[in-house]
Formats: sequence, C-alpha cells, structure tokens
Amino acid sequence: YYSSPPGGALGAQSQARKMRAVAKPPRVCLGRARARGATPRCRPLRHAAVAEQSGEDWRAFRAQLVANEHCLLGRGSQAGRVCGVPAEASFSAQHWAHALPKPESGGLLLARDDLDGGWFGQSVVLLFEHKDTEGTMGIILNRPTRATLGQLVKNTPLELSSKLSSCLDLPVSLGGPVDTASLLVVSNKEVAGAQRIVDGLYVLGIVEAADNMQRGLIERDDVHLYMGYSGWAPWQLTEEIKQGGWWCGAADVSTVLARPRLPASSAMVGVTEALGNDAAMWADLKTRIGL
Repeated sequence: YYSSPPGGALGAQSQARKMRAVAKPPRVCLGRARARGATPRCRPLRHAAVAEQSGEDWRAFRAQLVANEHCLLGRGSQAGRVCGVPAEASFSAQHWAHALPKPESGGLLLARDDLDGGWFGQSVVLLFEHKDTEGTMGIILNRPTRATLGQLVKNTPLELSSKLSSCLDLPVSLGGPVDTASLLVVSNKEVAGAQRIVDGLYVLGIVEAADNMQRGLIERDDVHLYMGYSGWAPWQLTEEIKQGGWWCGAADVSTVLARPRLPASSAMVGVTEALGNDAAMWADLKTRIGL
C-alpha cells in the first residue's frame, strides 16, 4: 500500500473495466443560447477584479464567466443565485461548480442517472490526466470504506508508520478498480514528490506523503487517501460520454476535497469493502452544476 502514483503512461489502464451505458447524452455545452423571456438584470463582471485576486487560478476566473453567463441568459439553477445582486459580489472563488462540454485534467465526471451500478453508479470522479490519444486516469471521490490508514500500513516498515502517526485514524476511500494495492494521497499542498493535477490539487504516493509530513510540510487535514484508481484506454472515455455514460464538470478545490460520508445503516463485512458511493455528494454536485 505504499507505491507511488502511476506516471503519464497510464500503464495499468488496460485493467480498467469497460462500462455499459445507455441513453443519449444531454447537451452540456456551455455555448451561447437565447434567453427565454426577459433578460435578468445583472451587472457585467469586472474581469480585472478576478484576475487580480492573489493566488487564484484560471479555473476560478472561468467559473465566474460561466456564472455571469447563466445570470444573463437566465439559465439553470445557478441563475437564481447570481441574479438580484451584482454578479461579482455573489460569486465565490472558493465555492463554485459548473458543467463542461468535455473532460479535462482536473475536471470531474458525474455518472449519468441511468449508468449501471457497480463501481461507477452515482460516482464523482476526479480526473488526474486526460488526453484522448493517451488515455485517462482519475479517482472516484465518493466511494468510502471503513478502513483507516493505520489498518493498511500496520504491516509496513515501522519508520513509515511513525512518519504517519498523526493521521493513522484517517479514513481511506476506494479510488477505482485499477491497482487497488496502491495507496494514493490527494492534497492541496505542492510538495516534493507531488504531481500537479491543477493549481491547488496534487497527487503523491504514501511514501512521499509520509516524508513531507515528517518535515511538517503536510498537515493531517491536507491528507485525502485512496486505494487504487480508475483508468480508461485511449478514446474510451470520449466514447462512453457519447454513449451517455457521463456528465462533465468542474468544481473548486474545497468541493473536490470534501470527505465522503459513510452510510449509517451499512453492514460491516470487511474494513476495505466499499459501502457504495456517497449519493449525497453526487446529488449535490449534480444540482450545483445544473444538470
């Protein structure tokens, strides 16, 4: 449970499970459209105000543009949140979500309502890497288990457990069906050994995480743990989206790093057994994105 995250070659993706999906996908493109009825009264965005925010990445800027478009066109569930007050005052660069026309690195996949169960029913997937010609890698964000980090590293070298002593009781989620013997850490800290997903999101192996924790560069609350990952062969994810398997979206870092909730009524069979995907996280993001 302490291998490093796979590199860009996505070598283990051939093990990824092919998904069956039905129904025609909805149009999720955020292209221009005519508003129905009267145009809501909204002040234009002050674009410079967003660009000047310290430490803000380009995705927050794009999210504000999307929020303004929803307001001006009166579309979707986000329109009511933005309109009625100045758009720049109502938008939060720390809490946003919106749909995307296609997948991207650092973006999200939301399983369609009619997607088969198993690993991906009502799942929310964070994409680490996505290139149609090379394949896709990510993790399921909302598939908790009853396992803790301490249970998974108890048979590893004592030095590793010692470095991780402050977070041995943290829960571990299942990131996907590929290479479930690996243990990955997603964090908002850019430290040695971490691979950048997007600004504010990084992935690293448990050994690298332990070294950085020992140096005081990663705190307990910065650690989000996943066993295994999800992978797609070249063009596979694009085809699944065309077949109606997924919606695409993006969200702020705090939303992505929200910890999934364990079902209160689930029976405990094994500590690493998945207890089903956290439907509340999936439903909340679906509403916020406007699907």
